[in-house]
Amino acid sequence: MQAKTIPADLRVLLLPALGTDQALYDALRAALAELRRRPGSTAVSALQYGPSRRGEDLRTYVRRQFSEQFNGPGEFDLVIGTSLGGMAAQELIAGGLVQTDRLILISSCFSGRELGWLLRCIAPLFVLLPYIPRVIRRALIQIVAVLFPIVRRNVADGPALTAMIRRADPDFLFASGVMISRWRKNESPLPLAAGLAPATFHIQGHRDPILSYNRILRVREPEVTVPKGDHIMILTRASELAGYIQSAGYWP
Repeated sequence: MQAKTIPADLRVLLLPALGTDQALYDALRAALAELRRRPGSTAVSALQYGPSRRGEDLRTYVRRQFSEQFNGPGEFDLVIGTSLGGMAAQELIAGGLVQTDRLILISSCFSGRELGWLLRCIAPLFVLLPYIPRVIRRALIQIVAVLFPIVRRNVADGPALTAMIRRADPDFLFASGVMISRWRKNESPLPLAAGLAPATFHIQGHRDPILSYNRILRVREPEVTVPKGDHIMILTRASELAGYIQSAGYWP
């Protein structure tokens, strides 16, 4: 089964990374708009990450969030998922809640087995995070929001990133570590090449400290490996990513 030609009028679903919202894609959307060759409209929808429930796994969580925010299953010309959003995209398509001809995964993976070595080592401690008092969780989010743009000075719009992190839901943020580390850990990867999305385009950084490139390679070779690419390429190398997407025929 092959994807149809990309239409000029697009219905796009954006699935953000952990601790972010659709503003994560602002730079990429601007870069893609500059590369558009055919005139047309772009209708954008985005999933928001609301509160999680105690004991909820990632599959149940993302499908519940989509069902609560959208009126039934949705059909999109293009779905883009970054990091956690790529995991969410796979689950939503597999569950029949999202239908698409084209799936773009950016800095993402196929199970909790592909976490980087440091995260795999500390994963047993993730179960403690949801028990941190909510007032402390909120304070920690504020601290991270302020420090992250300072530590990562190559992020173009630091204030926007700070505001985005501050909007993150503390319940889900502190429960997500367990969800991600356990996601499909004892299951086979979802069958991307066998019809989950007729066309899948995976862009992965070779130096991603969060996800292990070598472990991802054991499952499926990315269509694009970005030299020296890290986990936040969506923020720091948006124009470059847009070029890959355009060249692959995923953008009109």
